[in-house]
Amino acid sequence: MTCPGPMGRGVHNVTQGVPTYTFACGKMQGNTTNQIMFANPSGMAADLPWYRRDAINRSGCLDNIRYVTRSNVQGGQPATPTCNHQGEMTEEVYTATFTFYQC
Repeated sequence: MTCPGPMGRGVHNVTQGVPTYTFACGKMQGNTTNQIMFANPSGMAADLPWYRRDAINRSGCLDNIRYVTRSNVQGGQPATPTCNHQGEMTEEVYTATFTFYQC
């Protein structure tokens, strides 16, 4: 199995609780049912946790991906709760390393 090489910049979003990873060459979703969460080693309350998620609904250059990890996260947690109603959208800026595995 060969790797497609660097995929460039992608977009990660969560809609109705389903995380999606989109690149120009393909798209996939993450399975949150059996994800493994890790406390962020930074110890900062503002930093999202690290995780490992199985990949589902894969297409294009992400078709062979089996799981994704998020690490080296800075930011992402809102300073105060911002959603008052179910379905209300909020946007938080953060940086992270997303690594995609084919095994």
